Amino acid sequence: MAQIKLRVDHTFIPEDLEHFPLLVEVEDAALRGVEELAFVGGDGQPLPSQVEELDLQAGRVRAWVGMPSLSSSADTLLNLVWGEELPVCPPMWDERWELVAVAGAIQVQREGQAAGGELTVEAWAESTEARAEVWQVLAAQWPLRAKMGGFATWDAGETGGLRTKGFFGAVRAGRYIYFVPQYDGEERHGKVLRYDTHGEFADAQSWAAYDAGHTSGLNTKGYYGGVYDGCYVYFVPRLDGVSHHSRVLRHDPRLSFTDPASWQAFDAGLPVAYQGAAFDGRYIYFVPGYEAGQPSAK
Repeated sequence: MAQIKLRVDHTFIPEDLEHFPLLVEVEDAALRGVEELAFVGGDGQPLPSQVEELDLQAGRVRAWVGMPSLSSSADTLLNLVWGEELPVCPPMWDERWELVAVAGAIQVQREGQAAGGELTVEAWAESTEARAEVWQVLAAQWPLRAKMGGFATWDAGETGGLRTKGFFGAVRAGRYIYFVPQYDGEERHGKVLRYDTHGEFADAQSWAAYDAGHTSGLNTKGYYGGVYDGCYVYFVPRLDGVSHHSRVLRHDPRLSFTDPASWQAFDAGLPVAYQGAAFDGRYIYFVPGYEAGQPSAK
C-alpha cells in the first residue's frame, strides 16, 4: 500500500481542537490514475473522509478529513494511502460535523519538509445547528456601510473559447461557483461557467467553461438554478428553446470539470419546467415552474 505522509504544523493551531474537519489538497504525480484512496492517522487508524475533487490526470485530490484532534503543542500526523488492502473509512458527515463555514487557514506540510510546504488546509468552524440559515443570521448582524464600495467586475463572456453569456442563478460547491446556463441572447444553451474562489477574481485562469449541452445524448440546455448535495451539483431544468423539459443535468466536482465523464443527465419525462431546488440531507426537491406556458404543480 502506497502512502504520502502529511503533518499539521502545530504553530497554526491556537488551542487543542477535537473533531475538527480539515479540507486537504494534495497534488503528486504518484496519484495519477488513482481512483480509490483513504486517509489514516499517525496511529494507522482510518479517518472519516469524503473526496470532493479527484483529478486523475493531474494526480490531484481535494478531500475533507475528520481529525479526532489537533494539538497546539505538537505536530499532528496523517497519511494519504492507496493501493491494495485499502482501509474502510467511516463516513465524513455524521452528527459531529453537521455544518461548517470558513474560519481561517492552517498550514500542512509533507512529512520531513520545513514550514512553508506546498500543501494548504483550510480551518472550518462547526455550528451547533444543522441549518444553513445559521450563517445568514451572522451575516445579517454586520453593520451596513454608508456607501457601497469594494465592487469588482470581470467579463467572463468568452471563457474557454465559448460564448458564455446568459445565466439563471449560481450554486457553490466547495471552492467553486457554477453559473447555471440559460439564454445567451441568441439561443438556449448548456455552457456552464465556473469560478475558482481560490484564485484572483480578475484572472482568466480562475475561470473555466464547459459545454454540457449534449450530455448523455440528451438536449441539455436551458436551466434555472442549481443545488449541491455535498457530492454532486444538479442543474434545474427549465426551457430548451423549443419546450419546457425535465432533463436534469448533474456534475461530479470531484472529477475534472471539462471531463465528459464528470457529467450525466437524466430525463424525468415530464413536459414541465422547474425553478429552483432544495436538498434536505437525502432528497432533492425541484420547485414547480411552468407547463406549456401555464403554472405547474408537478
